[in-house]
Amino acid sequence: MVPHDSRTTASWARFVHPFRIGRDPRELPPGDYAIHTVEDVYQGAFEPMSVVRSIDLIVEGVGGSTTRVVLPADLRAAQQRDDARTGQLNGLSENPAGGCSDASTDVSR
Repeated sequence: MVPHDSRTTASWARFVHPFRIGRDPRELPPGDYAIHTVEDVYQGAFEPMSVVRSIDLIVEGVGGSTTRVVLPADLRAAQQRDDARTGQLNGLSENPAGGCSDASTDVSR
């Protein structure tokens, strides 16, 4: 099946602590990170179906920004570790400012 279209949604993630994504040994500093999710959209007999093609984590640095392609599970795991670490420090069960926003912008191509 060939994708009918693709779309990119933009969201953000806040990390309160330094973190790592997946098997990458480089530690990233705490802060707000833009996330671009690229999905292929397939038109079938019923509702359109979206399949995630890639997730890009935008890392801002002194010399500009770089994009790191990450797996959805690795991003979720990094967010969960950050949430757990914040909860341990504050005596809370979760990080009220952490995780992905539910606001996204469709930047269809």
